[in-house]
Amino acid sequence: MRMVERDLAAEARRFEPVIRRVEEAVLPRLEVIGPGLIAAPARGASRYWGGEQ
Repeated sequence: MRMVERDLAAEARRFEPVIRRVEEAVLPRLEVIGPGLIAAPARGASRYWGGEQ
């Protein structure tokens, strides 16, 4: 097994297109917590998409 240090800058660059797509297609209001992790208000999205399911 080989261990390497995380490259947070590279992770952020790879996650950026995902964030853009989510903002455009699903939720215009979101907060990036870190690479691979976002926070978003559920109420508006839930109403828009017809429920949480």
